[in-house]
Amino acid sequence: MRILKSSGTLKCKPQRNWLQGDCGLPPTLSFAELVTSLDSYHIGTEVTYRCRPGFIRVGGKSPVITCQDNSTWSQPSEFCVEIPCLPPPEVANGAHSGEGEGYVVGSSVTYTCKSGFSLVGEASILCTTEDNLSGVWSPAPQCKEVKCPAPVVPHGKKKFGSVAVYSYGDTITFECNPGYSLRGGGDGVIRCTEDNTWKPSVPICDPLQCGPPPTIKRAKLSHSGLSESFPIGTKVTYECLKGFLKIPDRSDTIVCLASLEWSNLPELCGRSCPAPGGLPFGKVSEEDVKRSFYAVGTTVRYVCRDGYDRVPGQDSTRTCLEDLTWSNPPEFCTKKSCGVPKAPEHGRVADTTRTLYLDTVRVVCDEGYRLSGKHITCRLKGRDVAWSQLPTCEGFPSCSGEDVGPPDSSEKGMCSGGAEVELTGKCSLIQGATVLLPQRQVFNTIADDTWKLLSSPLPGYFHPVFTLVHFPIEIPCLPPPEVANGAHSGEGEDYVFGSSVTYTCKSGFSLVGEASILCTTEDNLSGVWSPAPQCKEVKCPAPVVPHGKKKFGSVAVYSYGDTIIFECNPGYSLRGGGDGVIRCAEDNTWNPSVPICDPVQCGPLPSIRGAKPGPSYLSESFPVGTRVTYVCLEGFLKIPDRSDTVECLPSLEWTELPALCGRSCPAPRGLLFGKVSEEDVKRSFYAVGTTVRYVCRDGYDRVPGQDSTRTCLEDLTWSNPPEFCTKKSCGVPKAPEHGRVADTTRTLYLDTVRVVCDEGYRLSGKHITCRLKGRDVAWSQLPTCEVRPTTPTPKTPGGAATISTSPSVQCGPLPSVRGAKPSRSYVSESFPVGTRVTYVCLQGFLKIPDKPNTVECLSSLEWSKLPELCGQVKCPVPVVPHGKKKFGSVAVYSYGDTITFECNPGYSLRGGGDGVIRCAEDNTWKPSVPVCDPRSCPAPGGLPFGKVSEEDVKRSFYPMGTTVRYVCHDGYDRVPGQDSTRTCLEDFTWSNPPEFCTRPGANSREEAAQYKPGNAYKIAFGVLAPVVVGCFFCIPAGAIYQNKKKGSYDTTPSAMTHQRIGDSNFWMRKTNDTLN
Repeated sequence: MRILKSSGTLKCKPQRNWLQGDCGLPPTLSFAELVTSLDSYHIGTEVTYRCRPGFIRVGGKSPVITCQDNSTWSQPSEFCVEIPCLPPPEVANGAHSGEGEGYVVGSSVTYTCKSGFSLVGEASILCTTEDNLSGVWSPAPQCKEVKCPAPVVPHGKKKFGSVAVYSYGDTITFECNPGYSLRGGGDGVIRCTEDNTWKPSVPICDPLQCGPPPTIKRAKLSHSGLSESFPIGTKVTYECLKGFLKIPDRSDTIVCLASLEWSNLPELCGRSCPAPGGLPFGKVSEEDVKRSFYAVGTTVRYVCRDGYDRVPGQDSTRTCLEDLTWSNPPEFCTKKSCGVPKAPEHGRVADTTRTLYLDTVRVVCDEGYRLSGKHITCRLKGRDVAWSQLPTCEGFPSCSGEDVGPPDSSEKGMCSGGAEVELTGKCSLIQGATVLLPQRQVFNTIADDTWKLLSSPLPGYFHPVFTLVHFPIEIPCLPPPEVANGAHSGEGEDYVFGSSVTYTCKSGFSLVGEASILCTTEDNLSGVWSPAPQCKEVKCPAPVVPHGKKKFGSVAVYSYGDTIIFECNPGYSLRGGGDGVIRCAEDNTWNPSVPICDPVQCGPLPSIRGAKPGPSYLSESFPVGTRVTYVCLEGFLKIPDRSDTVECLPSLEWTELPALCGRSCPAPRGLLFGKVSEEDVKRSFYAVGTTVRYVCRDGYDRVPGQDSTRTCLEDLTWSNPPEFCTKKSCGVPKAPEHGRVADTTRTLYLDTVRVVCDEGYRLSGKHITCRLKGRDVAWSQLPTCEVRPTTPTPKTPGGAATISTSPSVQCGPLPSVRGAKPSRSYVSESFPVGTRVTYVCLQGFLKIPDKPNTVECLSSLEWSKLPELCGQVKCPVPVVPHGKKKFGSVAVYSYGDTITFECNPGYSLRGGGDGVIRCAEDNTWKPSVPVCDPRSCPAPGGLPFGKVSEEDVKRSFYPMGTTVRYVCHDGYDRVPGQDSTRTCLEDFTWSNPPEFCTRPGANSREEAAQYKPGNAYKIAFGVLAPVVVGCFFCIPAGAIYQNKKKGSYDTTPSAMTHQRIGDSNFWMRKTNDTLN
């Protein structure tokens, strides 16, 4: 039994102790706060204070007060004082606002600089504490003599901020002159920084530029590989696509205007027929022959040639048809007539039916008369026609009477009647005339008449007498030549000058050549037949034209002379084949060659603003049906629901493609307190000016009146919103029985509060956190305070029990460290004093050297401080000369960011994983940044007939457009006028040259094979007719080649040194001497 020694109320506690009386709440001190708080304070209870932040303990003064017997608290001493700070640091060329008073934590001063110096840093500094023992000033500013150079922006001017001298913090706003746009410089605003430079760098005024030149129907740019942007005033010229011609008087040039648009260009090219040719009877009119373009449907007028008359009612025009050929006109002009020619005296006209322009008619003289002059022709006479001059018929000289003595030595004889006759036979004699001739004199026949020797020389005469009789007979012809597998129309009669026969062939054979031949004469003595035709077994293969069909001429078997006309299917155009008309030739082939139906093609791809074709297209023409997909250029994004594909239509035009790409802000990110609304988060494109709405995250409430939207700005960043949501509150948490909440001010969402149990109790459960509960917030489950075994409680004098309090022995949850995490997972949220936990860097962060990575639970139940441990990985901005970023262009590159590079035309990518690189954890790019090498054709190879010139073979690099020169191999001659160069093409292959060198005498090797080695030959001209300068031969040693015309050939000295050469080759050189 215990006896009370003082009056009061006793209360039985669970520890089976009795205590009397209660004090009220302990007093609130300005410099200290309670370490623990209780539900009630009984007489004898002691409570302990600790200094508030910014205060420090004073030695010798107790922080404990006691609940006294009179239920009042003992008077506390001033055991905490403000933490002192040293005087603020002095700044050269500056002063602060402090006046020498004592400085404590929370004091602040403001600095100013002397004239001519600029304040760099925060003007005001504050005294704080890091260890609750001593004060530390925040960093002081500096007074620097900062002078930035006066910036100059060509083609721009200062809008604001023009002063004589620029000091630290001065700003300038620039704007560009008309026709230029601002690049860089923070939208034109720059600031003078402490290192005497402008930040950001001084902007540039670029010339405003037009985009890619427009696509012109049926035309292409004259120069390929042009830029995709062009300064104002740039002129670009077009040329017509293959198969189209420039329309006369149409401009072929566009200009980039000040409005950044290209000037308009009307339709430049069209489909045109070739220039219409003349006809045998007509010619194109003067007004139509001057044209250079003939569109489909164009009609040209013909006029009759001189010597022709118009046929009344006949159309004299031709029209350009859809297949770009001319219509076939009727024969609208006929030859004029000279009328029936008048016959000469003593003669007649052989054919009175041939009276038209260009007809020629023979004139025949009567018996005893000869023709003097030419046959007559119906010819032009001014604009009319008339017969040429009529010949005359003259009589022969007459010789009659008795023969006379021998002629004199002048070799002229005297005919009876006194007529002289030349013995050369150039005199015409009448029938029965007798002439005295010298011995062995040969009589030459004359042109128009034939003379025949009738008698032999008379015996006994020193000058024998010959009798010549005139027979006016026609010039005879041999029978017509026979033709294998054919026959002619002749029936065995005599054939004379003017006779004709016609050939026909046996079944299965075709007549090659003219069917009829004519007997003519070349010397007026004997007849000669014109060339006879041949009967050949000609069968041409049935031609097939893919994507085409026969318009005319479809038969089972094609023989000589058969013709076919082809036309192409829709979507294809005809190439070659004589405008589609081919003929079966005598060598069993089609002439011209069978045509080809090429796909009709669209011109160059259209220019789409902010976009380019997906793959690289070198071609400038595309078959009908071709589909090409576009991708957005860097800095542009695809506009949702817009088509990205064009197609080549049968009309040879590309389908229309609306604006496909635009400038867009990146997808808006969530905020700590809010997220993008559902309707806005579904978007994929955010044009400048687009506004998105945010909603509060769960656990947050809207701040009334605060705007919850963000807008896409001109620089493609999002506006910064106010903090329009605040954390919800769980309210002051309820304390568990036999315990208390350590901090009742932390009541907001995600706040964690420690629960401390009373002396003699221990915590069962975790500390509490304000967490989500549905759409609202609530405290997590409250832990309990359970009794723990204790030692007997000591008694105070007078029998009262003494109660002392002590803090819990565990730290709370591990602290959050930016860019780092604990090296292993911890289930517990409380840790005993002395626990050490190591942190490691998160992916995308690197450990900062010499920074500790371990925290420790201190006896104060707080974790030791851990400075910033890990820095975010940031790779440098890579630059690839002659290349550009295809994807992945951002301002700052962090761990895991990727970039895809592509090279400019004419360069090829080397290294860099096919152009794709990734920011690695060591702040470098993996693989390394690629290089754009100039592309080169491979070394040009030799040709069978030529080799690369010495100056070009030494090269090791051949960029696109390089031209190399070839020279002929030994034994070959240059072909005059043929190009001997090859060019490196756009696909980095070499152009195919013509055969600019030849080996002379290509067939002479076979012809020389008949001559045997080791023997000597003398070869007359004509035997080796193909021999020409520089040809190789397999010939016997010392052979001589005779050429009785201009120039001769002999063997070289090297060939002459061998007696037996065998099958060796020898070089023949030309000599200018004739060999006999």
